[in-house]
Amino acid sequence: VIRRTVLAANTAESFNGGAVAMQNGELALDRVTFSGNSADGAGGAIHLTVSSADATLTMTDSTIAFNTANLDADGSGDGGGVSVVPSGAFTATLVVRNSIVAANLDNGATIDPDLFFSNGALVDWQSSGFNLIGSNAGATGTVGSGLPNVDGDYVGSAAAPLDPRLDILNNWGDEVLATHRPLLSPLSPAIDTGSCPGSTGDQRRYGDAGAGQRRVDLAAVPNGFASDGCDIGAHERAGAPGADLELFLDGFEGGHTLPWASEAL
Repeated sequence: VIRRTVLAANTAESFNGGAVAMQNGELALDRVTFSGNSADGAGGAIHLTVSSADATLTMTDSTIAFNTANLDADGSGDGGGVSVVPSGAFTATLVVRNSIVAANLDNGATIDPDLFFSNGALVDWQSSGFNLIGSNAGATGTVGSGLPNVDGDYVGSAAAPLDPRLDILNNWGDEVLATHRPLLSPLSPAIDTGSCPGSTGDQRRYGDAGAGQRRVDLAAVPNGFASDGCDIGAHERAGAPGADLELFLDGFEGGHTLPWASEAL
C-alpha cells in the first residue's frame, strides 16, 4: 500500500516503470501523485507485468500526470502513464476510482500516452466511476471513451484527448506533499466532477475542515453527473488544512482517523 505520497522525477534507464515496476502481486494506491517520471521502456509511471500469477492494481483518489514512456525514443515502450503486460492465463485486475491518468507522453511509434494494455482480453478493468483518462489509445477495447462513458468516467481518445488542465507540481499549501492542483481558469474538468464519500482529506489532508471531510463543493462550478462535488484526483481545490486529523502519525491503531471524543468515558 502506498498512501499520501508523491513519486516524482524518477527514471528507469533501459527498463520499464519509471516510478514503479511490479511483477504479479498486489499494489494499492491511495491519494498518490505520480509526476515527471520516465522510462526508456514502457510505463512512464507504472509498469505491471503479469507472468506467473494474477495481479491487482488498485488506485483511489490519485493523479498520474506528466510522465513519459520510451524516453530514449528508440521505438520500444508504451504507456506514458500505466503499462500492463499480462501473459498466459493470468489476469491483471485494475480497480480504479476518482483518479486522473492524463497528460502523459509516449515517444513510441504508436502513441499510447496514458494507458497501454498489451493484451486487453487479460485486463479486468474495474472502474468505480469518476475517473479522468486523457486518452484511451492503447486500451480502446477495454476502456471506452465518453464524457462520461458508461462507467461514469471522463475518457478522451487519440483523436480527441481530454486535457485535465492541471497546475504545475507544487506544494500548494503543504510544505511536504506536492500535488497538481486543478486549474480554475481554464476550468479543469476534474473540479466538482468526482466522488469521495467517507474521505476526510486529500493527499495533503486538506478539505472542508469544519465538516471533517475532503469534499469542497465550489458553488460557482456545476457538479458533474452523479458527482458529490468532490474533485477527481489527489488534490481538492479550495481545501483547507485540518480536514483529516489522525491520532497517531505513525499509523498506530490501523490508521484510525477520528479524533478523540471530548466526552468522558
